[in-house]
Amino acid sequence: MMRYTVLLVTAVLLSGCSLFEEPTFTTPNTPNTPVAESSGTVADESDVLPTERQLPPLRPATVTLIKEAEAEMAAGQPGIAGAALENAVRIDPDHPQPWLALARLRLQEGDIRQAELLARRALNLSPADTEEAKAANALLVRIQSMAR
Repeated sequence: MMRYTVLLVTAVLLSGCSLFEEPTFTTPNTPNTPVAESSGTVADESDVLPTERQLPPLRPATVTLIKEAEAEMAAGQPGIAGAALENAVRIDPDHPQPWLALARLRLQEGDIRQAELLARRALNLSPADTEEAKAANALLVRIQSMAR
């Protein structure tokens, strides 16, 4: 009986500690949002068209990890290379290069399904008509021909 009383008192005390607060949402002010002028017209159409997305530069640590992974692959150490590339992906998750390198490694290891998923991720991160997009497309074509 004493155990239940202690549990009940603890539950009551803990429930009083958690207060529900309504989340507040703010709308970010983006540069491509049309702004109404004093005349009531919308901003010029060229101001609202999305600009070509640029790739962020690779962080120096990512470059080092990719080079390290290439050296480990050449030395016949795919496990170490994979760990380096997974770290590179964690450091630069919005850049397609580490994803592409990891996709190539997984394909070399024979993991076709994982290689395809990683190559698709790299393609999704690549702006159109870039070397990264072309490399991801070429890798996907190679993967699909192997899967047949």
